Amino acid sequence: MRLLFSITTFLCLTLTILCAPQENLFYQTIHAQTIPPATPTWLIDAEKMNIAVLTVDYTSNALQQAYFMQEMPCQQPLSDQMIITHARTALSNTATGHLIDTTLQANGRLAESLDWVDELLSWQVHLGDFTADALLHPCTGHVIFAGESIWAGQGERPYPRNPLPVQSLLHRATAITPPPTLITIKPPLQITQTATEAWAEIADLNLVHDLAQQPFEVVAFLYRPATGYVDLAEELAKAQWIFILYSKPHLLAQSKLEHYLPLIRQ
Repeated sequence: MRLLFSITTFLCLTLTILCAPQENLFYQTIHAQTIPPATPTWLIDAEKMNIAVLTVDYTSNALQQAYFMQEMPCQQPLSDQMIITHARTALSNTATGHLIDTTLQANGRLAESLDWVDELLSWQVHLGDFTADALLHPCTGHVIFAGESIWAGQGERPYPRNPLPVQSLLHRATAITPPPTLITIKPPLQITQTATEAWAEIADLNLVHDLAQQPFEVVAFLYRPATGYVDLAEELAKAQWIFILYSKPHLLAQSKLEHYLPLIRQ
């Protein structure tokens, strides 16, 4: 009886295997996936100011993140105080931002400055061991970059936000020549790598090629979230080259007057 049961079981299993489709519980066929080609997630508009922000690691010269934003053309910049308010707000959730609030409540003034950098407004604040910088659009007050630097600490970079997906960034066969203004940017003392060297990492990106279809400007600087380390290599381990590329429909019709707010005793 046991022998008959074993024979019956064997026959049933054999029949199951022969009749089963190829994809069964014993193995699975791996189907090749057709991945669509990467497509840009940005759209260059000749009637707008097209802005790209690219961050490049100082140590490795590797591209870290890329951002894209647009601004409508305008003729009348905001008041200094409005720009300053936008800049302070951009740092509000950082250590420097909290110190700004404390200093304003105690003194009502800050050691801050506001200057033109090409077609953008640059804001800076100095509070002892804490410093912060921001670049803003002059007519909307939108923050393009904001970051703090802390002596022997670690600062935050709250802007820009929402980086482009990596899949949309492609390297092309040719590179965009760095603009003449980039060559004149001198790194701080004891910094050996230059903005021109870091530019080589992003010069062939499709985003840069798309922006270069129109006349464009570049603002570049080295952002160090920490300063004051005895070991400079440790300080630079998280430093970034910041490249801000922008094309614009026309020059803004305002005079670029430098503004400076008086220093206060710290």
